[in-house]
Amino acid sequence: MSGMAEYRELFVAEAQENLQALSDGALKLERADEAREAVDSLFRAAHTLKGMSATMGYEGLTRVCHAMEDVLEAVRSGGREAGPELADALLASVDAMTLMLGDVASGGDGGPAEAAVLERFRGLEKGGGPAQGPKVAQAPPPSKAAFPAEIEALLPRDEDSRLAVTRALADVPVVVRLTVSLVKDCAFKGVRALLVRKALERLGSVVATRPAGKGLEEGAFGPDFELWTSGDAAARDQEEAVLRVLEVAQVSSAELRAPLFSPPARPEASAPGAALPEPVAEALVQAPAAETQEPENGEDPLPAAAATAALHQTVRVSVERLDKVLDLVGELVTAKIRLTQIARDNALKDLNEALIQVDHVVNELQQEVTAARMVPMDQVFSRFPRLIRDLSRASGKPMELALEGGEIELDRGILSEIGDALVHLLRNAADHGIEPTAKRSAAGKPAVGTIRLEARRDKNHVVISVEDDGAGIDTERIRQVAVRKGILDAEAARRLSEEEAVALIFSPGFSTASRVTELSGRGVGVDVVRSRAEALGGSLRVENFPGRGARFRIRVPLTLAIIRALRVRVGSETYMAPVANVLEAVEYSAGELLVSGSERSVSLRGEILPLYSLGELLGLGPAALGGGAHGLVTVLVVDSGERRVGLLVDEVQGQQEIAIKNLVRALKSVRGFGGVTILGDGSVCLILDLPSLLDL
Repeated sequence: MSGMAEYRELFVAEAQENLQALSDGALKLERADEAREAVDSLFRAAHTLKGMSATMGYEGLTRVCHAMEDVLEAVRSGGREAGPELADALLASVDAMTLMLGDVASGGDGGPAEAAVLERFRGLEKGGGPAQGPKVAQAPPPSKAAFPAEIEALLPRDEDSRLAVTRALADVPVVVRLTVSLVKDCAFKGVRALLVRKALERLGSVVATRPAGKGLEEGAFGPDFELWTSGDAAARDQEEAVLRVLEVAQVSSAELRAPLFSPPARPEASAPGAALPEPVAEALVQAPAAETQEPENGEDPLPAAAATAALHQTVRVSVERLDKVLDLVGELVTAKIRLTQIARDNALKDLNEALIQVDHVVNELQQEVTAARMVPMDQVFSRFPRLIRDLSRASGKPMELALEGGEIELDRGILSEIGDALVHLLRNAADHGIEPTAKRSAAGKPAVGTIRLEARRDKNHVVISVEDDGAGIDTERIRQVAVRKGILDAEAARRLSEEEAVALIFSPGFSTASRVTELSGRGVGVDVVRSRAEALGGSLRVENFPGRGARFRIRVPLTLAIIRALRVRVGSETYMAPVANVLEAVEYSAGELLVSGSERSVSLRGEILPLYSLGELLGLGPAALGGGAHGLVTVLVVDSGERRVGLLVDEVQGQQEIAIKNLVRALKSVRGFGGVTILGDGSVCLILDLPSLLDL
C-alpha cells in the first residue's frame, strides 16, 4: 500500500466518476428503452472500478465490484431480468462504496465490504425473487457451425467466454485476440494483467479473458494470458498500448472476422485481387493497420502517435491549487490598479506605457484562470435524478425529473455552494409541490408529476430554475400558519396580497408541513436558499401558479473572483456597483424626474422606471433632487433579475476591474453588500449587492 499512496488522490477522483456512472446506469435500468445499454455501461464501470481497486489493494471495494459484475453478467447472458430490484441493489452498493471511498480519501483502505450488500447480490445472481422490469434483449449468438476452423481456433475454450466473443461478433465486424506475456520474474502478475486490461478498455471493450473471472486478477495463469477486445482501435494500436504497461515482455494479436455477421465489405476491399496485380493485392491484405486516423473536413490525416499523445494533453489539478492561483491573480489585479493610480497621479509616461502591456497580460491571465475554474452544471445536476427517485419512493408519489442546461458552465466555487440550495428546492417541490396521484387525477393531470431543473446564461449570470407541475403555493394555508406561529395577527394576515403571502415562506423557520418527515417539516428551506444565493452575490425569486405549480429562480454571477464595476459616489462615500447589474448610466435634469407623493420614477425611452435613492437605501440621508453643479442628477439603470429600476447616485467616477474580497463573518448577514475591494490609493471600498439591496 505504501507504494500506492501517491496515487490515492487520482484513484479517488476516478472512482467518484465511476460511482456516478453506476448511479446513472442504475436509474436507466427501470426504463425499457435504455435497459440494454445501461447494463453494458454498468458492467464497464463496475469492471473498471474493480480493476482500479484491486491494483490499489482496496479489497472491500474490489469484492463489492466483483459481486456487482457477477449479477450484471447474469443479466447480459439472459439469466435474469433487469428492473427495480436490481436497480435498488446497485444504488445501495453505490451508497456503501461512497462511504468506503470516503475512508480511502481520508487515508484508510475503505474497510471490508458490507455483508448485506454482498448477500443481496448473491441472491440476485441466483435469480432469487422475481424481478419486475424490462428483460434485456440479447442478440442470438452465432452457432459453432457458422465459423470456419481458423476462427474456431481463435475462440476461447471456456464456454461463457466463447459465448461473449460470439455475441460481440454479432455486433461488430472484428474481434481482436491479444496474447500477452509478462517478464519471467514478475512479482505481481494479477496487478499487471489488470493494468493491461485497463489500458485496452481505454481503446474499446474487453469482452473476454483467459483465465476468465477472478483468475486474471489473481494471476492464475502461466507464462501468458489472453484478452479478446472489440472496438474501433486497430490491433497495432492495442499492442502498443499493452507494451507500455510495465513488465510486459511481448504481445501478439490475431483478428477474428465472422463473415455471416460482418457488414458488406467496401468495393475496394472486397476483392483486392480483382482490381490490383496479385503481389500488390496480397501485400495490402497482409499489411498492418494504417497508423493514421481518418481525416475530417478535408484536413490532413492525424498520425496515430499524435492522436495518442492528444489524449494526454490534460492533467488533473487540485481545487486548492486553482484557488491559490486565483487568489494570486486577484492580488495581481489589485497591484495593477495601484500602479495605474501612481502613474496617473505622478504623470509618469513611461510607467503608463509599460502598464498597457501589463494590463493586457493580466487580463488574459485572469480570463484563463477563470476559464479553468468553470465547470458544467452537470457535475451537480447528475446527482439529482437519484434524489428524485428516492423522494418518489419515500413519499409514494410517482414523479420524474427533467433536466435542461447541464452544459452551462459556472465557477466551481459557486457551483459547490449552490448544490445544497438546489437540494432544498427539489425536496420542497417533491414534498409540497407534487400532489398525491388521486388529487392529480381529479385535477386532470398526468399521474406522474414532473419537476424541471433548468440552467441558462443571462449575460454575466446563470439563472437556475426549479419548477414543478403541482398545486402551487397555498397562500391561504400560509396565512393560517403565520397566524398560528404569531408572525401576524388574523387581520394583518387577511390584508396580505397574494405576493406578500408567498413572501412569508422566506421567514426563518417557516414551514407549512403538518408533521416532520424525512423530506421536510423542520423549517429549513427557502430562507436558507435565499441566504445562500445572496451570500454569492445573487438572488432568489419565486413565482406561484395556483393549481399549476410553482417556480423558484436562483440568479448567481458566473464568477466571484474578479469583476468589472462602476465606481459611484453618494455624498462623501464611494461604492462599487457591478457592471453585470447596471445596464446604463443616464443624466436627467431635476424637472425630468416624476414625483408623486413619496414615490419617484423616471422615463427611459418611453418606459417608466421606479426611482430609488442609493443614499436613502443605505441610510445615508435623503436624496438631493435639485441636481448637482450642472443642474443634473445621475441615474443608474439597474437590472435586478426580474425588473429594471432607476438608482439615484451623486456621481459615476469611472469603470474598472476589481478583485473581490469576502466580507468578514460578522458582516456577511448584512444585506446589500457583496464584498469589498482595494482601490488604487490603498483604501477599502464596499461592493454593492444591487439585487438584495433593492429587495429591501
